[in-house]
Amino acid sequence: MYGLRLVLRATGALTFRVLPGSILDIATYPFVPPSTLSGFLYRLWRYATSSMRAEGPDFLETGLRDSPFYYLPRFLVSLGAYPERRKTQPHRTRRHGTKGFTSRSRSALMTAEMEAPQLHSWEYLLEERFVGYVLCRDQEPLEVLAAPFTSEGQTLPFGGKLGKEGYAYLETLSPVLSLRSVREQAEPCTLLTLEEAVKGATQGGLNFSVYTLYRPAWQGEGNWQDPAPIKGFEQFPMALSEGGQLETYWWVAEGFRVPQSLVEVWS
Repeated sequence: MYGLRLVLRATGALTFRVLPGSILDIATYPFVPPSTLSGFLYRLWRYATSSMRAEGPDFLETGLRDSPFYYLPRFLVSLGAYPERRKTQPHRTRRHGTKGFTSRSRSALMTAEMEAPQLHSWEYLLEERFVGYVLCRDQEPLEVLAAPFTSEGQTLPFGGKLGKEGYAYLETLSPVLSLRSVREQAEPCTLLTLEEAVKGATQGGLNFSVYTLYRPAWQGEGNWQDPAPIKGFEQFPMALSEGGQLETYWWVAEGFRVPQSLVEVWS
């Protein structure tokens, strides 16, 4: 098994909307979900590999209906990205807005039809850096992914929109790492399967929270240029450690540790 370790640098507050959710109560995951990281990296890769063409970069168009899915090929397994600080707490605030997206009343200097504002509650993740992981059983696809983001051993700061709100860029990208299989007890820094989390709670005093994530329903392997052969996404409950340790099999390298069970369920 091989892996890439990357660091994303946020340019401001971020929101990764928890689904299913409410219209008026916008909560955020306290991490970058695996699917969000996959789409982010794929868009950056398409931009980086096409930016030097004479006709310019091929921007990806999406719409409200029948929008294609842009996602890393299936053989590249995104495991998400997590705050560099192990413990984080989203900032919760209020936002004013109109009830209709097409309303222009709040931008008018004077009107007799001023709408009553909707008072949203909104969560923001105020973190500077997120550490992410992408794995593959072969070395070459990871090299293809990493190639346009590096020059003379340095990471190029490609970036873009990340999640529902906010932007980030690649600050560092590791070389392709050869991972080794190790069974030991350690503190998890990524998502866990519920089975592993419960086992850690009974064996090592692991504390965790449960989140509903969405993994792709694949209809093929996919490639680097076409929209991903995904028919949609299916709900999948996952756990996030809040302290404690877990004894299990890990994929490890220098600065790299992910549970093998997480790779299996997300492949």
